[in-house]
Amino acid sequence: MEKINIRKIKYSSIKDYLIEQKIELDNTAIAYFDQEINTIFLNEKIIGFSFLDFNYIHPYSHYLNIYISPEYRRRGFGTTLFNQLILETSLDRLQCGIENDNLEVKLFLEKIGFILIKTTCLPIVTISDIKPLVGNNHKIKFSKFKWNKILEKDFYNFYYNLHLNNPIGSSVTTKYLKYYLSCYSKKYSYQAKINDQISYIICFEHDDELEVGYFRANLESQETKDISFSFILAFLDQVHDKFNKLSFEVDDNDENGLFLLKALNVVFKNDYLTYQLKVPYKFKSLVS
Repeated sequence: MEKINIRKIKYSSIKDYLIEQKIELDNTAIAYFDQEINTIFLNEKIIGFSFLDFNYIHPYSHYLNIYISPEYRRRGFGTTLFNQLILETSLDRLQCGIENDNLEVKLFLEKIGFILIKTTCLPIVTISDIKPLVGNNHKIKFSKFKWNKILEKDFYNFYYNLHLNNPIGSSVTTKYLKYYLSCYSKKYSYQAKINDQISYIICFEHDDELEVGYFRANLESQETKDISFSFILAFLDQVHDKFNKLSFEVDDNDENGLFLLKALNVVFKNDYLTYQLKVPYKFKSLVS
């Protein structure tokens, strides 16, 4: 007779299983803080795990992570783990991000009630793509990104305001922000003040590639949007001759990002999909 149970185990205690399954979580907050994750056992053998990635950087992006060993899939173990997470959380919405070609996970998410809320393009552009946009003397004042007490306060307030209506808004901590920023390149990250609001370009170095993240202030008028785009172009002026490639992450509702892709002649592709579950009674129906 099969014996199934779920136990909370620290990340460090299941590393052998993760290595065996070729799963990389070392660069996540789960690993950084050695947090506990729900681990499912079949006859005392680990066959999968699940956790909520409380990403404090973006509001409402509490990402669902569920993994079941391939040989044990389509037997209800993934749903069992999901039900356990629902019993433990007080959140009213969850998200899950997947690659566009992952049909198996798409079907699972739709089965348990998730809906598609956005698509994301993850383009990698070469220096030859960027050259037509640089060298235009874009007149915008910006400075190198440096972690200091003033910036710490600005950065905290920037994200705290994003989280005002977030169920875990009070958990936006300096500790987590420092962890997040410790992953990024201080040499190639910048900040700019646009209409008295601070925007940031924060980058991560990968050998000859620079991964670019843009966190903008609340820009409503076309004028401030134009200034914001000038900030991106000014940034390209600074880095285009130092890397062979730049990579971006652009959502289908990101006006500046879409404009940048158009300027670079990059066709938007649905590389990455974000699903969301946000109706409380659906949670109850799944665990009744």
